[in-house]
Amino acid sequence: MRRLFKTGAILLLSLFVTVGLIGCGKKEEASNEPVKNEKISKVNDKEAESNDSADEGSEQSTDREADPVKPTATEDEAKSTTDTPAASKGSGNATPSSTPAVEPKPAAPAPTTKPVPPPPTPAAPVVTTPPNTTPAVPAETKVPAATVTISIKGPKDRGTILAPTKAESKEGDTIYDILLQTTKKQGIQMETRGSGASAYVEGIDNIYEFDYGVKSGWVFELNGVSLTKSIGTMKVNDGDTIECYYTE
Repeated sequence: MRRLFKTGAILLLSLFVTVGLIGCGKKEEASNEPVKNEKISKVNDKEAESNDSADEGSEQSTDREADPVKPTATEDEAKSTTDTPAASKGSGNATPSSTPAVEPKPAAPAPTTKPVPPPPTPAAPVVTTPPNTTPAVPAETKVPAATVTISIKGPKDRGTILAPTKAESKEGDTIYDILLQTTKKQGIQMETRGSGASAYVEGIDNIYEFDYGVKSGWVFELNGVSLTKSIGTMKVNDGDTIECYYTE
């Protein structure tokens, strides 16, 4: 019986201890919960206040934008009376307008573009030609041709066939050359044979050798001197005189 009583007492004590512990825990939890709730409520109150202030600011800004301050009627009337004095004075029936008259702005003048002058044309450079300093080449002076004088006399009954006549001579010309060109130029008939040292005159103006005797024929003188050589080899010089005459 005692053992049962002890065990029962022990069980009761353990029961009371557990119940006490549980009660203490609940009390601690109950005491901690209002502190936590107070902190949470304070945080929520601060957030609500910040949101309310933000909403009030936005409402005030929207109210300001939506409801701009309008000028009073007296200001409008004062403006209308000052802006339209002519209308009120002009006629008694005109009523002052509540809105100010808008004067048209003068149109902006069209931009005028000035014509751009063409660039000045550069003046042509003046080219000065230096005077010709080279000495002028004298024109070739024509050297007068060498001339000789020739005359032809026939028999006494025929007389002079060619009076003394000037004839041009070239360097190296002979009496025979001068006689040929002169008779041809003057149209006088002449007949010859051979050339050079064998040149011989047979007849002039149709008068032949031996027509007036055995000793008759044509002979020549150069500068008054009878020739001892053939007329085909005797050269002439400028100013020489040639005489041709017929002997009987």
